[in-house]
Amino acid sequence: MAHTAAELTWMSFILNDLHIPLASTPTLYCDNTSALHMTINPVFHARSKHIELDYHFVRERVALGLLVTQHISIEKQVADLFTKPMPKKTLKASAAEIPITTSMWLFGFSPTKPRNLWIIGAILLVILLTIILKKWAIYLEAQAHKCSMEKAQRNCENYLQISNLCCTGVIRTYALEELKMATTDFRIRIGVGATSFVYLAELGDGRLGAVKRVMEERGGSKKMFLDEVSVLLRISHPNLVGLMGFCLEKGEQLLLLEYVPNKSLFDRMHTFRGQSEGILSWSNRLNIALDIARALDYLHSQADPPIIHRDVKSSNILLIDNDHAKLADFGLCKLGYNDRYGSQSPTIVKGSFGYVDTNYLKTGHVSSKSDVYSFGVLLLELITGLRSIQDSTTLAEWTEEARKNDSIEVLVGLLDPKLNGDVNVEQLRVLMEVANSALLEKSEARPDMRDIVDRILGCMELHQLQSELPV
Repeated sequence: MAHTAAELTWMSFILNDLHIPLASTPTLYCDNTSALHMTINPVFHARSKHIELDYHFVRERVALGLLVTQHISIEKQVADLFTKPMPKKTLKASAAEIPITTSMWLFGFSPTKPRNLWIIGAILLVILLTIILKKWAIYLEAQAHKCSMEKAQRNCENYLQISNLCCTGVIRTYALEELKMATTDFRIRIGVGATSFVYLAELGDGRLGAVKRVMEERGGSKKMFLDEVSVLLRISHPNLVGLMGFCLEKGEQLLLLEYVPNKSLFDRMHTFRGQSEGILSWSNRLNIALDIARALDYLHSQADPPIIHRDVKSSNILLIDNDHAKLADFGLCKLGYNDRYGSQSPTIVKGSFGYVDTNYLKTGHVSSKSDVYSFGVLLLELITGLRSIQDSTTLAEWTEEARKNDSIEVLVGLLDPKLNGDVNVEQLRVLMEVANSALLEKSEARPDMRDIVDRILGCMELHQLQSELPV
């Protein structure tokens, strides 16, 4: 059951990355009522034969709204039929119902007509040539990747040497056994990424770290790993998760990152466990928005070369405390760009559905304004308390009519009800104006992150000044 849940989640992530919205939440059917109860209440076991069930994983998927479990009787199952022996008559009946074709002459060719054998042979020859050409293309692509990985690895080594000269002992390479020991053989998992798992590490000097284990079976690659290392070695900012070291040994691709204790903004706002720790106040949300705006401004205007993050979203924002946050996950970053021209050529669209710049989706041209768009979605998330996807509609589309309304009553109506109206109305107006300008269709018309930092900081300072004035 846990394996099926993992496969459903994996398929949902793939469809999400392909920007194919799901019509409904994936449903997992099971004929064992005890197992279903265990996904809701781990105390309940009721003599279940499924003692190996990893119900914690399934319960987490259900709690996050990524999965629905439902009972189905044995009589109504189809897939389970083929895992057990059955009479020939039953197999034929099942094959007819699915249906299954038992003949290869699906295209109207009969083996009784010799002339059709020539046509079949030609088809097989075309298929064979196609396979050979595809294999050749894969080989050429692999050679190109090998060259680019070697170049990326050389860049990493160069920057690591520079980094060690500047701050000896801060960033270094680790042996695999060191990190296995620090993570107790990857025992405590604290996060899940699109291509990785993240584990808690206790270092020898008493510090805590987070080991990101990039896995090829989840879509990771050596080139992506080296690219991320290259980015992390170039940046240093209080609102960016920092690199402590890395390991590339025996097929393992490990990043040792700064440990941020309070999970992600997504967990805090959208999961039961996160909300049980208390609701983020309006002031908290404003401070978090300012921290991430500062992080993006640094990447766009101070990093050398400039960096486009391309995956700004609430699950990549880690909370230091209720008022402060760091931006994480640099696996999709793009180094160097010219905003006057955008990308020189279209690129494969990277990012998460709901946050990806609509202009980037249409043209394939990415710029710093693509991050600005994602930040606009993040502001809507902080204001409304809603996820970036509402059914099959993005939050930006779902709120468009109301957020562009001049009426303050309409804007207040968009507020997260958990705030109980406890907000500064003028700050709300400013934040919504910033969100609207960041979500403009024409990327050139969107503000820079420096302008956004100034506007958020300005409305916060004005409120503070007004509160200090004598009544």
